[in-house]
Amino acid sequence: MPHQAFRKGWILPDGEFVPVALHADYIVENRKMLKRKFGVDLSGVEKAAHPETAIRLRALDCGFVRVNYEVRNGTLTIEAKKKFWRAALLKSVVAFLTEIIDLIDNLRVTLFLDHRTVDTKFARLFIYDRKEEKLQHLLRLVAPLCDHRVRRSAA
Repeated sequence: MPHQAFRKGWILPDGEFVPVALHADYIVENRKMLKRKFGVDLSGVEKAAHPETAIRLRALDCGFVRVNYEVRNGTLTIEAKKKFWRAALLKSVVAFLTEIIDLIDNLRVTLFLDHRTVDTKFARLFIYDRKEEKLQHLLRLVAPLCDHRVRRSAA
C-alpha cells in the first residue's frame, strides 16, 4: 500500500499497489514479468505517435488502474477500463483511497471503453471536515461506477 509520499502508481490487476516515478517507465522496465503475469504486450508501442500514451492504454487494457496524485492541488486521478471496474478491483481501489484519504482534496475517476472516455466523476473532498464523511462521499462516487451499463460523459 502507498505511503504518505507517493505521487504516482499502478494498482495491478491482482490488487497490489506499486508506486512509480513514471507510469510508462515501470511498464517498460518490467515488461517481461508484466506480460507473463498479466498479458501486457508492448509490441509496436515504440511506433505509436505517443508511445507513453500507448503504453498506458496497453496496461489499462490488461486490468491495471493508473493513479496519479497532483500535490499542487491535492487531486487524485484514477483511470481504469470500464470492463475491469468490478467489485474485486473496487475493493483494492477503496483500500488504497482509505489509506491516503487525508491527502485527497479532489478525486477524479475516469473509466474507458476501448480508448475513449465512458464515464468521468469528479468530487471535491476538501469540503468535508471528518475523514468518515470523505470516505462516505468517496464510496458514493466510485461504487455506482460498477454498474456495467455504458454511460457517456457530457462532452
